[in-house]
Amino acid sequence: SIQKYMEKLKKNPENVELNLEVFNYIHEVLSIKIMSRLEEQTFISILGEVTNTLYEKNLWYLTGEHYLKIIDLYIGIEDYDNAYKWMMRANRYRGDTLETYKANLHLYFAQKNSAAFLDTLNRLKKSDIIVDEEVLNLFRLYH
Repeated sequence: SIQKYMEKLKKNPENVELNLEVFNYIHEVLSIKIMSRLEEQTFISILGEVTNTLYEKNLWYLTGEHYLKIIDLYIGIEDYDNAYKWMMRANRYRGDTLETYKANLHLYFAQKNSAAFLDTLNRLKKSDIIVDEEVLNLFRLYH
């Protein structure tokens, strides 16, 4: 299925709906967690290509949730360079969302960068962004 999707995308890379459909499909497949490490890395790489196409052709359709998903996947395979690349993009274009703050927190935690983690947590606490249970627990734990 993914191969067919990718062939369609190559023919029409600017098709926003198709890009988003492929993104969601691949993410859903990855979230089942039934692949070998190599397969998972391959699928994440493909998802990275799809996300990059969205970024290059239809930037404003990428939400904070999209950024969080791709960043978390890269963190999961310890590809911190790509996670960081997407985090910087998220900060630039969706910096005012809870998902972007969470992506920053997840990456800084994974890299054991406690200073950046705590700084991000403090900035989030001072912001007007409504937080979820995950972040509330972090506030309780670190403050």
